[in-house]
Amino acid sequence: KPIRKVGSPNRFETWNLVDGLRVFTQSDWYVICPDSTLVMEAIRGRRKHQLSFWDALIWASAKKARVQYLYSEDFQHKQIIEGVQFINPFVTDNDDIGRRKEK
Repeated sequence: KPIRKVGSPNRFETWNLVDGLRVFTQSDWYVICPDSTLVMEAIRGRRKHQLSFWDALIWASAKKARVQYLYSEDFQHKQIIEGVQFINPFVTDNDDIGRRKEK
């Protein structure tokens, strides 16, 4: 079956989902708050890697959190930018994720 996006959840559903995740993984969350340093890194990433500003902000946040793999359908599959590899979870050839080539 093809995967399709569904409508946005309402506020109550969103609250319950986030609260459930918080309780389940409370010690595993690391929150990155955007500050001027992160915004400047995103601007640098936007210029250097031709990302949109918002994609660059996501990338800069992942880089700051030392995330190795970032799962998103919005980036080029298996692209690596300064240590962050983008993985499209909807692509089936994810068997060789551990083999990395730096851009």
